[in-house]
Amino acid sequence: MVVAGIITGVRATGQKMKDHVYLFHGAGEAAIGTADLLVMAMEEEGLTIEEARKQIWMTDSRGLITIDRPSGGITVRKAKYAKAFQHVKDLDQIVGLVQPTCIIGK
Repeated sequence: MVVAGIITGVRATGQKMKDHVYLFHGAGEAAIGTADLLVMAMEEEGLTIEEARKQIWMTDSRGLITIDRPSGGITVRKAKYAKAFQHVKDLDQIVGLVQPTCIIGK
């Protein structure tokens, strides 16, 4: 449902999925599954898997999912969306830094 809503919204505005930055507030199995579907949709628009994953940012209970975050590791499923970026916990600060055009989650 989430991906269908995003696709509909993007098409209604004449934009492409690949031109957006997505921030997931929550990185559970449902969020990762949704992110994987977004990646597939962006691949259909011509991006590689790696390029599409760069458009997707995730947070969990410990903050932004980054490669070497100091406040706990990340699961294998989350690792594919981890960024080489400063670790930030505060959602408002994350939004300011990442500047997403679409926020998904709680």
